[in-house]
Amino acid sequence: MIFLDLMFNLTFLVSLSIISGFIEKRWPQRTRPGVLLQGFLFGFAAVIGMLRPLILEPGLIIDGRSVMISLCALFFGPWAAIVASAMTILCRVGLGGSGTLTGVLVILSSTGIGLLARIRFLPEKQHPSIKHLYLFGLIVHMAMLILLLIVPGGAGLTGVMHIGMPVILLYPLATILVGKILTDQLLALHTMAEIQETKQNLVTTLESIGDAVISTNLQGEITFINPVAEMLTGWSQAEACGRPLDEIFLIISEETRETVINPAIKALHEGTVVGLANHTLLIAKNGFERPIADSAAPIRDTLGNITGVVLVFRDQTEERRAQRLLRVRVTLLEYAATHTVEELLTKTLDEAESLVNSPIGFYHFVENDQQTLTLQAWSTRTRKEFCRAEGAGLHYSLEQAGVWADCARQKKTILHNDYAALPHKQGLPSGHPEMIRELVVPVLQHDKVVAILGVGNKPVDYTEQDGEIVRYLADLNWLIVKRKQAETMLHESEAKYRELFENAPIGIFSTTSQGQGLTINTTMTRMLGYDSPQEAVEHYTDLQKQLYVIPGERDRFLQILQEKGHVENFEYQAYTAHGKVVWLSMNARISRQNSDGSFIIEGFTTDITSQRNLAEQFRQAQKMESVGRLAGGVAHDYNNMLSVILGHTELALAKMNPADPIYEDLQEVFKAGTRSAALTAQLLAFARKQTIAPKVIDLNETIEAMLKMLRCLIGEDTTLVWIPKAGLWPIKFDPSQLDQILANLCVNARDAITGIGKVIIETDMVTLDPTYCDTHPGFSPGDFVLLTVNDDGCGMDQETRSKLFEPFFTTKGIGQGTGLGLATLYGIVKQNNGFINVYSEPGKGTQFKIYIPRHKGEPAISLEKGPMENIPAGQGESILIVEDEMVILNMTKMMLEGLGYSVLTACTMNEARQQVETHAGKISLLITDVIMPEINGRELAAQLTALSPNLKVLFMSGYTADVITQRGMLNKGVCFISKPFSMNDLACKVREALT
Repeated sequence: MIFLDLMFNLTFLVSLSIISGFIEKRWPQRTRPGVLLQGFLFGFAAVIGMLRPLILEPGLIIDGRSVMISLCALFFGPWAAIVASAMTILCRVGLGGSGTLTGVLVILSSTGIGLLARIRFLPEKQHPSIKHLYLFGLIVHMAMLILLLIVPGGAGLTGVMHIGMPVILLYPLATILVGKILTDQLLALHTMAEIQETKQNLVTTLESIGDAVISTNLQGEITFINPVAEMLTGWSQAEACGRPLDEIFLIISEETRETVINPAIKALHEGTVVGLANHTLLIAKNGFERPIADSAAPIRDTLGNITGVVLVFRDQTEERRAQRLLRVRVTLLEYAATHTVEELLTKTLDEAESLVNSPIGFYHFVENDQQTLTLQAWSTRTRKEFCRAEGAGLHYSLEQAGVWADCARQKKTILHNDYAALPHKQGLPSGHPEMIRELVVPVLQHDKVVAILGVGNKPVDYTEQDGEIVRYLADLNWLIVKRKQAETMLHESEAKYRELFENAPIGIFSTTSQGQGLTINTTMTRMLGYDSPQEAVEHYTDLQKQLYVIPGERDRFLQILQEKGHVENFEYQAYTAHGKVVWLSMNARISRQNSDGSFIIEGFTTDITSQRNLAEQFRQAQKMESVGRLAGGVAHDYNNMLSVILGHTELALAKMNPADPIYEDLQEVFKAGTRSAALTAQLLAFARKQTIAPKVIDLNETIEAMLKMLRCLIGEDTTLVWIPKAGLWPIKFDPSQLDQILANLCVNARDAITGIGKVIIETDMVTLDPTYCDTHPGFSPGDFVLLTVNDDGCGMDQETRSKLFEPFFTTKGIGQGTGLGLATLYGIVKQNNGFINVYSEPGKGTQFKIYIPRHKGEPAISLEKGPMENIPAGQGESILIVEDEMVILNMTKMMLEGLGYSVLTACTMNEARQQVETHAGKISLLITDVIMPEINGRELAAQLTALSPNLKVLFMSGYTADVITQRGMLNKGVCFISKPFSMNDLACKVREALT
C-alpha cells in the first residue's frame, strides 16, 4: 500500500513539472512574475501532496513536499523557494500533530539544500546530470529521515523503519525524473530563445549591412529584402515580398546594354555560388542605372536541400569613381614627370572633361592681388572643336570676368545648369563657344584663391558629385603644379649652385675630420693638378700624408678648427698631383658634428703661390733697393776718389819709365782702382742705378761681335754654339750692359761644366699673351726678343734657384766670386723693362731665358767699326772745366793739358761766368760736373752757352743713374762721361763732344 501512495505522489510530481514548463514558456524565470508563479506552483503541489499523505500514525505523515521544495529551490532560485516553502509550512502547521516540527524542519532543510545545490551546479548555465540529480535527491531525503528521528515517543524511529527503504529508493528516483523533465524543458526553452535571438540578430544584421541583400524561396520569389536593396532597386519590403526576383532585380550589361542572366536563378539551378560579370548595371524601379558587383549563393536546409537563394550586391558607383580618380591621379603624376606645367594643365582639363562628360574645359591662375586672372590653358577638345578666343597668357581683372568667376568671388564651387537664365551673366568674348551649363571650382590656399578650373556644356545637369570630382582634380592639379614648380626651382637652384660651385674662382671643398676628401670643385681640381674632381676625391684618403708638405700643419689646422669652430686665412704648402709644391690659403668651418666625435669640414681655398712669389720678389726688390741705396749713397764720393786715384796713377805711369821698379807698383794700383770702379758699376747695375746709354741695336749683330771674346772666356774644352733667329726685331739696349749679361752667363756656364761641355746661345722672337702672364708673375704681355743661354753643366736644385739673383749669394768658393754677377744681370734686365726665367735641375744643366722688349721706333744702328785708330791729341782748343771738387778739377786739368788742350778752371758758377766773359780767345768746350752746390750742370751750361753760343758741353758725374736722369743728362744728343774715367776715356769723350 505504501508503494502505491508513493507512486501516486510521483505521478502528481510529473504532472506538475509539465505545468511548470508551460509557465516557463509564457513567463520565463528571468522575469519576476515567472519566478513567483513557479514558486506558487511548486508550493501548491506540495500542499496537495500533504492533503493526501501517507499517515504513519496520528500527526505523523509522509508526502512529496521535500521533492517539490528542493527542486523548486534548485531550478528557480530563492524567491520561488521562499513562496513554495512558505505555502508548505503554513499547510503543515495547519495539519498539526506530533510531527509538525519535524515537517517544518524537513521543508526548511529541503529549501536550504536546494539553494546550496543551485549555487554549486548553476542549472541556468550548466544543467545538472542524472548522477548529480540522484545525489541531490539522496541528500535531501537522507536529511528528511534523520529529522524523523526527532519525533517524540519513538514514533519517528518507527516511521523511519517503516518507510526508510521506500524513501531512499523511490524519492531520489522521483527527484531524477522531475529534475530531468525540468532540465530538458529549460534547455529547450533556452535553445528556442537563442534561436529566436539569433534570427533577430541576423535580420538586424541584414538590415544594417552596407551591401544589398535579397533572399528568395525555391520558386525564386522574394522572401526578404534589406533596406540597402530597397534603396538600390526602388522596391520596398512590402512591395517586393512574394514577387519574382527577375521583376525586382533587373540587370543589363554595361557594355552591350543586353539583359544579363540573373545569378540567383543560376545559383538555384547549379547549387553553387555565382558571381556577377564585370560592368553590370542594375536598373532601378525608376529607371536609374547603377554599376553593381558581387554574387548569389543557394540556401540549404540541414539535410543539404536547396530551399532558396540569397543575393548579395553593392553599388559600385563610388568605387568606380574612386578607382578612376586614382587612375587619373597616377596618370597626372606620371605625366607631370616628363611634361611642362602648361602641358600638365591641358592634360588635367582633358581628364576632368572625361570624368564629368563635358566638352569644354579651361584653367586660370589668380594672381597674388586676388584681382588679376591669367588664362593658362584650354582643354584639347575645347581648342580643337569649339573655342577660337584668345588663348593662354591672357590677363584681365576679376571685375571683367563673367559669372563663372563667382567661384573666386564667393570662394566656393559654382554650378550653373541653366546658363541662359542667369540674370547677371556677361557677354562672351569673340570666338568663345556658347555656354549651356558650367561647373567652376576655385583652388584655395590659406583662404586665398590661387587658381580656377572650369568645365562646361555637359549634356545633363551637373551634380554635387560632379563638383566634388572637379574640385578633387583641381586641388590635385595644383599640388602637382606647385610641386613641379618647386622641383623646377630646386633644379634651377641646384644648377645655379652647381654652376657657382664648379665655376667659382676659388677652390671649394668638403672633407671628413679623418682626412677623407668628399667634394671638390673644378677650380680646386685644377689648382691641385687633377683631371677631374672625382679623380681628386678618390685620391685623397689621408690629407695629412697626401696633401700637406708639412704634415704637422694639418694637426695645427684641426686644433684651431676645434677650438674656434672655424679657421681663417690658414696658409700652408701642398703637393699637387705631379708633386709640385704650391702655397694655399684656406678658410674653413665645421659644418656637421657626428655622434662619434668626428665632423665634416667645408671651406674655400685660394692659390696664393703667385702672391707668395710676388711677396718674395718684393722682399728681393727691397734687398736690391737697400743695396742700391747703399751703392748710390757712396757712389759719388767713391767715384770721385777713384777718379783721383786712377787719374794720378795714369799720369804717373805716363811720365815714368817702364823699367823703373815703381812702374809695376803703379800698374797694380791702377788695376786695383779699375776693379774697384767695376765693382761699383756692378752694384749700381744690380740696383738698376747704373748710368747707361741705350741704343737701338740688332741683338744678333751685338752678340756676333762678342763671340770671339766669349769663346775666350769659356775656354777650349767648352763648345760655344750660336743659333741666331733671322729677321730679329730691334731692341733698345746699352751694348755695354749686353756685354755684361753675356759675360756673366758664359762665365757661370763655364764654372758649372766639368770637363768637356757645351754652351748654346740662341735668339728668337716671342709674343706673350695675358694667359701666359697670368701664370708667370712679373711678366707683361707684348712682343719680346728672346735671348737664351743653355749649358749642360751640373744644374741647380730648387733652393739654389730661389736665391739665384740675391746679391752676394754665390755657390763658388771663397775668393772665387763676389755674388754680384747674376744680381747685376737681374738688375740690368729689369732696368730695361725685361724679364728673366731660369730652368735648371741637378745634373741636367741650366737654361736662362731673357725677354727684352721689342723696339718699334728707329731702326737699329750698325755696330760695325773700322780699325781702331789712335785718338788724336788736342790742337790747343780751349776747354773750361767746372768742378767743385778741387782734386778732380786739378786732375782733369792735368789730363787735358797732357792731351794738348788749353785748360781753364772754375769751382763756382760765378768763376765760370767770369772765365767766359773775360777770356780773350774762343772757349771750344765746357766740361761741367752735373751736381754742384750752387747750380746743376745743365743750368750752368744753359747760362754759359747764352754768353757763347758756339760753346760745346760735356757733362760728367759720379752720381747714380736715377739722379743724373732727373737732370736730363742721359737724353739723346747729350755728351756725358761717368766718373771715374781714364785719360783715354776722357780723350775720346772730349773729341766726341768737339766734333
